[in-house]
Amino acid sequence: MIYKKLNLPITDSLRFHYPIKYRNPLRVPVTLNINDHEVEIRAHLEFAPKLLMPYENLKKDEPDTYLSEKPEGFTYADAICEGIRKNWEGMYHLPWLSHDKKDFFWVRVNIIRKDDPDSGADPRQKYARIKFAPFFAPSSFVVSSVWRWIWGIFYCGSLESFMLNWHPSFPGTINLNKYANLRRFEQVSAHEFGHLLGIGDAYDAWYRFFYQAEDVSSYMMCYNRKVQNEEIEMVLRAHLTKRMQYFPFKFRPKTIFRGFIQHFKS
Repeated sequence: MIYKKLNLPITDSLRFHYPIKYRNPLRVPVTLNINDHEVEIRAHLEFAPKLLMPYENLKKDEPDTYLSEKPEGFTYADAICEGIRKNWEGMYHLPWLSHDKKDFFWVRVNIIRKDDPDSGADPRQKYARIKFAPFFAPSSFVVSSVWRWIWGIFYCGSLESFMLNWHPSFPGTINLNKYANLRRFEQVSAHEFGHLLGIGDAYDAWYRFFYQAEDVSSYMMCYNRKVQNEEIEMVLRAHLTKRMQYFPFKFRPKTIFRGFIQHFKS
């Protein structure tokens, strides 16, 4: 396995192993509501004004057929919500969960937008912010407020928490680059949402010492592919322990040296 799993006894209830509670849910932008055989991800999201504008095809000479299928006025915010729902909703399996002799459960995503006047949200509710990344940013990313920087390394024991010191009450801000392809924009949005949920990257980033976790090429947190069962369990554990969950890495001098060489060549 690429991620350390708990040796849990078989049970017929998710709530038995993950009795997740929040001291003040109004201070938590993204919460998990656990039922016996279902998980609801409730995300309160605030979109920057530019994300409320219609999605623009950056390659005018190459029509985006996927974008052409969307209704008129389809915005960047709409694309983000669609990408999150399409990728994180679905049926997942856990070997220790027994429900009518089946080990599956459902994950639902409920997005409450701050720009929706009919959302019915409590005015005291805290929202996770999403905006466009600065023009000089090479890729999309999630970042914590400045006052949470650096000390997260000592709290979590991971370089990955240098600028993203995650906590359910402080999940960070998503910064998204523009992509010419709508489908890619949605997949990247779903990947960055994974950080808001409390799990780290799996690919060979510098803060992982250029080490990619084993057997993760099909994972959402590696190449934006597909949310896997292990990723859902990592989210559950993050919210239970109030600590971000990281994919394993190895410190290998050869891997680090090769990673730096490739980085400078690119």
